[in-house]
Amino acid sequence: MVPIEIKLALPRELRQVLRCCLAGPDRNAVELERRVGAFLEYAQAMSFDLSRQWWCRRENRAVSACLCIESPGRTAMLLLPEGVDEEAQRRLIEYVAEQESVRDIRLLQALIDVRDAPNRCALQRADFLEIAVLNYLELNTTNPPNLTVSSRPGTLGQNALTVVHYETDLHSEFAEIIKATYEDSLDCPRLSELRDIEDVVESHKGAGRFKPHRWLLLRYEGRPAACILLTENPIRPVLELVYMGVHPHFRRRSLGRYVLGCGINLACRERFQAVTLAVDSKNRPACRLYERVGFRQTHRRRALIRRL
Repeated sequence: MVPIEIKLALPRELRQVLRCCLAGPDRNAVELERRVGAFLEYAQAMSFDLSRQWWCRRENRAVSACLCIESPGRTAMLLLPEGVDEEAQRRLIEYVAEQESVRDIRLLQALIDVRDAPNRCALQRADFLEIAVLNYLELNTTNPPNLTVSSRPGTLGQNALTVVHYETDLHSEFAEIIKATYEDSLDCPRLSELRDIEDVVESHKGAGRFKPHRWLLLRYEGRPAACILLTENPIRPVLELVYMGVHPHFRRRSLGRYVLGCGINLACRERFQAVTLAVDSKNRPACRLYERVGFRQTHRRRALIRRL
């Protein structure tokens, strides 16, 4: 077998690495350059470190590449090309995981096309665990179809509900409600066991441009009952719903619908064009709620993770 060589790519080779990683069977050269440009614009706006990029070569010919992007919460995302040799890809992924393990990275993630069998096999052979097939959804908030979601749940009493925004003094309360909502959650349940709650909070903050007033905590008679966390896309007039959850004691009382309405109304007030989110395709109650409100699917991805 021809030996595989893995080397750190040079800074000037970043666009070449991105062309390799972002290429696809249905993308022509013009579309590929557009995607590379959009990625670089987003990375610059988010201050991503793009220095950790590798080439995988056979006989001095590039057969694969990988870009590893660190994010808050001691996590990192692998950007991988489609349609490459599975064995070379596995070797490259394992090498990168070994490099990241000596840093303070606790969780590696990869999002791949649901039809990408070679990458799925390569990642699983490199000890990645598949946690979900994610549906990516978007709601047009310039003319939203079903914004009656903000009506108060009658079963809990009209005056018992209050909404507060994130601030430093409430950090522990937000962390506690996020952790509590993981109990019996249907949304990526395997993921909740793998991260410290403080890392979770930091990763949610780092999912976009964070502003405290866009993180909402719903209390019932003073007790934390639900939360919705939104961050701003730095290059589009869009808010991303990075997390929403309801405490187990308050489920099946329309609180999810109510707190979702609070988030959508915030997006409308601030004149964002859309709200986006990703939901576990097996989380049927959440999928039905989003569909009823008017979210529409844009694409799907398979999510895999490896704990270092």
